[in-house]
Amino acid sequence: MRHRNVPYRLYPNMAPAERLLEMRGPHQRLYNTALEEGMRIYQETGEGLSFAAQRQDLPQWRTGARALRG
Repeated sequence: MRHRNVPYRLYPNMAPAERLLEMRGPHQRLYNTALEEGMRIYQETGEGLSFAAQRQDLPQWRTGARALRG
């Protein structure tokens, strides 16, 4: 069975659009944190960081993000 992608667009009104923008911030910070950590590990060791290894660090990053938000 072949899977096919079906693109579609969302046209939210103001309230959902604002909520989507609010949700994007933490996701961007999480992505950037994971990227920076992977780059740092590669520079220090010369080896990449696996997805499983980064996944283990997620709870610490989330706790740090909550502490920053107050």
